[in-house]
Amino acid sequence: MKKFKIVDFWISVVLIIGFVLLGFITMNEKFMYGYFVVGGWQIVSMVTHSVHKCFTENKGRRTYYHKLVLLLAIVTALLIALAQLAEGFFIPALAMLYVLLFASPILAIFYAYMCYEETYIKMKRPMELLK
Repeated sequence: MKKFKIVDFWISVVLIIGFVLLGFITMNEKFMYGYFVVGGWQIVSMVTHSVHKCFTENKGRRTYYHKLVLLLAIVTALLIALAQLAEGFFIPALAMLYVLLFASPILAIFYAYMCYEETYIKMKRPMELLK
C-alpha cells in the first residue's frame, strides 16, 4: 500500500499542475477536462483507500473527506434530477454547480496534501521522526 500511496500522491500533483498549465496555455474550455480527470483519479484513490482500510479510521480526516465528497455528489445529483422534473429547482442546481466549480480545485489540492501527509509524514518509521 505504501507504493500505491506514493504513486497516488505524485499522480495527483502531476494531474493538478498539468491541467492548470493546460488551462493557461490553451486559454479555452479544455481546462474543464481537468475537473473530470483529477476528480476521477481521486475517486479511484478514495475507493482504494476504503477497500484496503488505509487511513480510514472512524474519526480520521480521510473519513470525513470521503463523507463530504459523497454528500456533495448526492446533493448535486438530487438537485440536477429535481431540476429536470421541476423548474423551481433549476436555480439551486445551477448554484450548486457554480459552488463545485470553485470548490473542486480547493478540494483536490487538499486531497493531494492529505495524501502527502499520510505518505511522507505518518508512514515514516518512528526513528525517522526523531531526526
